[in-house]
Amino acid sequence: MDTALVGSETIDLLSRITGQKLNQQDLTPSIIFLTALVTVLLGVMYADGTVTDAEIRQLLTALNRFTSLDTDARRLAHRSIKGIRENQVYAKTDDLKMLMVPLSESERLLLLAICYEISVVDGEVNSSEKQYWQSVGNWLQIESQHLAVLEAGFSTQEIIDAQALEKVYSLLNPAQFEPLGSLFVKAANQILVNLPDRPQSDQRVESYSPELKESAKKLKELVQACLDELRQAEDVWDSKTRISEIAQEDICEQIGEISGRDFKILQLGKQCKLQAAEQIKKSWEERIERLRKKWFVDAKQQSKKGIGWNEKEGFIKDIRPQIDSQSSDLTVTVRQSLSVVYQEVADTNLELIERCLNLLDQNAKTELSYQINSILNDLKTKFCNIKEHPPSEAKVFRVAVSSPLGALVNKGWGDIYWEEIVKFKNEVSSTIDDIVTAIFDDRVKLATQALAKVISFYDDFLERQERYQQETPEQRDVEKAWIAQKRNELERMQKNIEVMLLS
Repeated sequence: MDTALVGSETIDLLSRITGQKLNQQDLTPSIIFLTALVTVLLGVMYADGTVTDAEIRQLLTALNRFTSLDTDARRLAHRSIKGIRENQVYAKTDDLKMLMVPLSESERLLLLAICYEISVVDGEVNSSEKQYWQSVGNWLQIESQHLAVLEAGFSTQEIIDAQALEKVYSLLNPAQFEPLGSLFVKAANQILVNLPDRPQSDQRVESYSPELKESAKKLKELVQACLDELRQAEDVWDSKTRISEIAQEDICEQIGEISGRDFKILQLGKQCKLQAAEQIKKSWEERIERLRKKWFVDAKQQSKKGIGWNEKEGFIKDIRPQIDSQSSDLTVTVRQSLSVVYQEVADTNLELIERCLNLLDQNAKTELSYQINSILNDLKTKFCNIKEHPPSEAKVFRVAVSSPLGALVNKGWGDIYWEEIVKFKNEVSSTIDDIVTAIFDDRVKLATQALAKVISFYDDFLERQERYQQETPEQRDVEKAWIAQKRNELERMQKNIEVMLLS
C-alpha cells in the first residue's frame, strides 16, 4: 500500500466517515484498507435492498479478521459503518475510487474476495449484488478473469483459465500482506482455502534453484518499479491536453490579484501593528495612572514623590494583578488585530488553483496539494493561536517584565519613588512594542510567504503549459506508442517471471 497517495481530499472523506478529525499520521495502512472494505461490504449488502442478520454478523466477523480487540483500528472501523451508511459512500463512484487509490493490486483483490464471501453468506448471489460487485471490480481495475476465479472459488463453477488461477494465487499469496500484519496474512490464507486446487504442471522442470528464484524475485521488483514509472508517465501524458486548454489569461489575472493582495497585507500589517501597540500601551498607561491616583496622591490631592513602608505592601499587592491583566489585554488585542490581516489572506480566491491542481497528474496533484494545504493550514493555526504558537523572537510578557518588576518591588528597606514607577512603566511599554512588533512581523512574513507559494505554483503551471503547447500531435503520438510498447514488453516479462516463481 502506498499511503503517499492519500491526499487531503481523502483525509477529509475519512474524517467525515469516522466522525473524527484525522491527519496523515493517523492513516495507517490497516485503517485505510478497513475503511475501503467496510464501504464496499455495505454496498454489497445494500445492493439487493435488504440486509440480513447473517450479513451483519459476517461484516463484523470480516472486520475482526484485521483488528485486535480494543484497538483504535477496530473502534474506527466500527465507527465508520455509521458514517458510510449515513453518507452512502458506497453509492458514490468518486468517493469509492478515492478510497481505493492507495491499495495495491493484491490488496484490491483481497478486498473483492472478502466482498464475494459476504455476498454468498445468505446462500446465493443475486443479480443486484453481483452487478455491484462487478462494478467495484471494474473500478479497481481487476481483470475479469480474476473475478471469475473468485466467483468460482465460492461456488461450484469450474475454472477453465489455469493461468488466471495461478495469477490469483500469486496475488493472494499471504507473503504479499506481511507488511500489513499477521491478521491480513491470516485473512488471505482463509480466502485461498476456498479457491480450487492448482492444476498440476506438466512441465519437466519441477522447480528452479533457490538462488535463481531469489534473483527472479529481485527482477520482478525491478520490473514492477518500471511499470509503476510507466503508469506515472502515462498519467502525465494524459494531463497534457487538460493543462494546455486552460486559459492563460485567467491565471495571469489571478497572479496580478494575489500580488496586489500581498502588497495590501504588508501595508495592513504595518497599520494594525502600530494601532495594536498604541492601544495596548494606552491601556498600560491607564493602569499606571489609576495606581498613581491611589498611592501617589495625598489627601490634599498633591502628588507624592514616594511611598513608605506602610503603603508599599498595598501598592505591591495592587501592581502584580495589573501585570496579569495587561498580559491578557495584550493577547486579546493582538489576536483581534491579526484577525484583520488574516481575513485579507482568507479572502484570496483559491477556486482557480483547485481547478489547476485537478488538471495535473496524480503524483503532482498529491504533492502540490499537500504543500499548499500545509502552508495555508499552518498559517491559519499560527494567526489564530498566537499564545500556543508564538514566534521564536517574541518575548513572553510576564517573563519579560518580571525582572524590572522585581527590581521595583523587592527592594526591601526604603521608599518606592514615583520616578521609579515611571521608569518601570517605560520599560514595560518598550517590552510591549518589542512583543507586538515580533508577532506582527512574523505573521505578516508567513502570510506573504504563503501567497508567494501560490504565485510560484501558477508560474510553474504556466511554464508547464507552455512546454506542452509547443509539443506537436506527432510527438504526442510517438510518446503514447512508446509507453504502450514498453508496458507490453514489461508485462510479458513479468508474466514469465511469475510462471517461473510458481513452478
